[in-house]
Amino acid sequence: MKTQIKELIDEFINFDKSIKPELEAIILCGSHANGLATDHSDIDLCCIGNFKEFRREYRTFKDYEFQLMIAPWEWYHEVISTYERKGNIGTITSMLANGICWWSYNETRWSALKEEAIKFFGQGPTPVSTDEILRIRRRITELYNNFIDEVDELTSRWIKNQIMTVCVEAHFTIRNWWAVKTKYQINMLRDLDPEFVRFIEESINNDKAVKKLCNYILNPVGGLILSKKEDL
Repeated sequence: MKTQIKELIDEFINFDKSIKPELEAIILCGSHANGLATDHSDIDLCCIGNFKEFRREYRTFKDYEFQLMIAPWEWYHEVISTYERKGNIGTITSMLANGICWWSYNETRWSALKEEAIKFFGQGPTPVSTDEILRIRRRITELYNNFIDEVDELTSRWIKNQIMTVCVEAHFTIRNWWAVKTKYQINMLRDLDPEFVRFIEESINNDKAVKKLCNYILNPVGGLILSKKEDL
């Protein structure tokens, strides 16, 4: 992390007194904590303490955007142990697991919360349900049918983009991988499943490859829901 950013965070914390009375820990999270920050990245801070409820606030300080996630210890525990385990959106779990404690009046409690987040993040999301898999199959099948029926070139390309987006999201869900932001998806998939990325690349310039992409995602869970006419 750049020294400039470290000094900026310290200066901001000393400047912003609005949450100090209840505050027990400030955790640097997101891209500035995991080394993926760019010039346009917000600075994400989890502010933990004796607060009544969760609230999200934004501050602009010296041309930088700060995002504050202000909540009690109990809220963070509930989110990582129960709420985010229901799907594959592990935003808070990931933030805490990879977070850097900037300062704390209760380091023992923070260490326990971080260990818990690391444990749940390592376990992955709860496996996807049969109903959710069927919903995914129906959604991709509907998009694929619209794609092959469409005669307008612009609309066809637009639908193809939707298919690729939905297939990427479905792949993370079906494989029980934690979802990541759009800007990280392809790089992560290059590590997790390079063959899938190859299908994405082929689909961009080759309409016939779109069905291969859909089949790659859905064949392990039942495939496209084809009509009787297509089965013949």
